[in-house]
Amino acid sequence: MAKFPRRGASNSGRTYGVVGLCLVLVLFAVTSRSDWLKSSSDQAVPHVEGRSLRSASTGSSFSLFSSSSTELPSNDAQGDDVLVMYLYDNRDPVWIENFKFFVQWGIAPKDGCSYIILVSEAMYAAKETLPGYDTLPSNAEFAQANTQNCASGLGMLSQALNTTTAKSHTFKHYIFMNSYVRGPFLPNYLMGSMHWSRLFTRMLNAEVKLVGPTITCSNPATVSINDTMPYVQFYALATDKIGLDVMHKNGSVLTCHNAPWEDEYFSQLGASRALLAAGYNLDSFMLRYRSVDWTQRRNWGCNAKLNPVGEFFYDGTTISPFEVVFVAMNTLVVENNWSFARQASIYQDWLKMQDTDLLDVNVNSWTLNPWPIKHQRIAYMQSRGPGCFDHRYYLQKNPDLKVLKTVLELWEHFVMLGQFEGRSYRWSCDDDRKLPF
Repeated sequence: MAKFPRRGASNSGRTYGVVGLCLVLVLFAVTSRSDWLKSSSDQAVPHVEGRSLRSASTGSSFSLFSSSSTELPSNDAQGDDVLVMYLYDNRDPVWIENFKFFVQWGIAPKDGCSYIILVSEAMYAAKETLPGYDTLPSNAEFAQANTQNCASGLGMLSQALNTTTAKSHTFKHYIFMNSYVRGPFLPNYLMGSMHWSRLFTRMLNAEVKLVGPTITCSNPATVSINDTMPYVQFYALATDKIGLDVMHKNGSVLTCHNAPWEDEYFSQLGASRALLAAGYNLDSFMLRYRSVDWTQRRNWGCNAKLNPVGEFFYDGTTISPFEVVFVAMNTLVVENNWSFARQASIYQDWLKMQDTDLLDVNVNSWTLNPWPIKHQRIAYMQSRGPGCFDHRYYLQKNPDLKVLKTVLELWEHFVMLGQFEGRSYRWSCDDDRKLPF
């Protein structure tokens, strides 16, 4: 059995063989993921008061929005101009973590937003125990939602419009959200210069009246109709006063529905349907859909009618937290280790460790345990097999591998090491199977 040369490693190498490959394939079979798909005008940037976010374990702080030397430009409007209506659902432990993340990283004093967090009657009765109850700033509050005969959709969220906060102030923009998503995730170059809500509101204009992280042309799981249409997914969406008025006049969008399919069809799809019918366009944070005119029916089969939130369903790739800002996360997604959920969890860990003794930039998860990442690629290459692998080219481009004497040894080196080391290789025949990751 050959010792494979490794880039950046000693000559001792590492022994790999057919048995090792078989073990990897068994591991891949055991850990394979189940299929799942559930659809479930430029503005001035507001002044934001720097918020000190403390780590529960260390007590140190990290400011997400601003630092002592940098303040955001003041907002021309007096007071808050964005009403954020957030529905907190605690039936999934991951949804609880999503809410905690939003309270810590999404809400800050004087950030240009008023927050109304809707909870069930039972949760409101014990609101002192809710995450963030003792730390919410004055521009955020819990409110009781009437859940009787009301599925958890826009109908329930619209109850926030009847609160004293909503009635006592004229808002320019309205954001509907729920705890099915984790975020906001902003890249480092935007932190301290733009509040996450402006990513929504700046896309609203005379033509666009509904904006969200993602748009899909797939029907929700509970809706059985043949025709599809584009709609902003319910996890997070924004509109302005004109868009809100269109939804109100529709009569079904901001209404409570008892059956889940009614809520998804009349409210979640209904919001986009009502605005499209009124001649307005939709928009999202997805790069692929930039400048798409959704009023044109030729675009209504977008993404082959697949929900882009699915793993590799986004035209062969997967959405990124930094692209869509808020990503749908629940227990099923986390347990299946979908890549965007894994990214979101890693980003969250990095944020938590900022300015704490826990931050260690010298470690790398890949070097500590690469196999959870490697086994998918190894299994894919094994499924292709060595038949079309150009071993002569591989040896020519990698002369340090001349100690490997057989085609099988070269193939095994490529599968186990070479493909991860950036070595040159090629296939001698075509194969329709493309590596999606």
